[in-house]
Amino acid sequence: MKVEHVFAQVRAPKNGDQGVTVEGCFIVDGNRVTMTDREGKPIIDDEGKRWSREIPENCSARQIAARMARELRIKFPWR
Repeated sequence: MKVEHVFAQVRAPKNGDQGVTVEGCFIVDGNRVTMTDREGKPIIDDEGKRWSREIPENCSARQIAARMARELRIKFPWR
């Protein structure tokens, strides 16, 4: 599977602050998006859970990956 990249805004620019964006890597397997590292290895959280979600009918894989990348940055700001 091909590793794809997405960029998502975490904090909007405001009053001279440039804001924050995050890069996420992901693969699409059927109707699922799985967040990965740049080599395609799935991201596993501290509880051993793979970061993967189904793609709803009204969304694209890229939209879901952007949301997940933002959530990962908020949940694990040190990674």
